[in-house]
Order: sequence, then C-alpha cells, then structure tokens
Amino acid sequence: MTDKKPSAKIQEVLDTLRASGARITALRSSLIGLFIGSSRPLTAAEILAELKKKKLAPNKSSVYRELDFLLELGRIIEIDVLEGMKRYEWQPEHAQHHHHIVCTQCGVVECIELCFNEEELSAKVAKKSGFAVTSHVLEFFGVCADCR
Repeated sequence: MTDKKPSAKIQEVLDTLRASGARITALRSSLIGLFIGSSRPLTAAEILAELKKKKLAPNKSSVYRELDFLLELGRIIEIDVLEGMKRYEWQPEHAQHHHHIVCTQCGVVECIELCFNEEELSAKVAKKSGFAVTSHVLEFFGVCADCR
C-alpha cells in the first residue's frame, strides 16, 4: 500500500466496513481505492496489473476472494459485455442504472448514461413477449476515438 492518505470517499467506505466488523487489509483498501478511482469497469487482469504497480503482489485467488466479498456487499457489480470475460465496477450508493459502450478494436469499455424511460421500455417488452421482465442488458459496440 502506498504511504498516501486515502481520499475521503475511500476512507468513508473503509470506516463503514470496519464498523461492520470487516478487516481492512492492504489488498482490500487498494482494491476499493482502485475501483473508486476508475471511470470504467475493470477486468481481473487489469486489477492485478494495477495492484502490481502499487507494489502489491497478491495471488489471483486472494483477489477473487476480495471481489466476491465486495460483490456480496453490493459495493461492486459484475458485468459481462460479451467479450468472454467479466468486468467489475464500483457501485456507489444510490447509483443510477447505466450501460456501457465497447470498442470492438481495442476492447476499452466505458460507462454511458442514457436518457430513455427504461421502465416504459421494459413494460412494452413484457407486453409484447408475455415475459415478466426482471432485468436487462444494453451494450453498445463501436470504434473508440483512439482507434479511429
């Protein structure tokens, strides 16, 4: 872990976890900081590479245990943008549902906010199909500015 003092947001999350009885390890603290500081979903490989840059060298199973821990708490979500690997992203309290856009050349994934009535759309799908819609995934694919 670096010698830098955690940001207020990171410290708030760590304090909440500590108050609930969770141990605060260097790995857990670094992961939370990594997620809070990221503007896009991260793969396990990207997470491991970032941890290595921070002079941490946990084994993969430790990282996956921490990811499972954060998933169970609802602090991160797992997404699959049809590329054969899972990505993880921070789930702030009171977060709005959002979608992603994926570059088909370099694989970068970015969050995108959309302005359409998702409840209305789900109701139309349910009426047309007869399904009781419980969730949806909407991803966009294209070529990012760096790859064009």
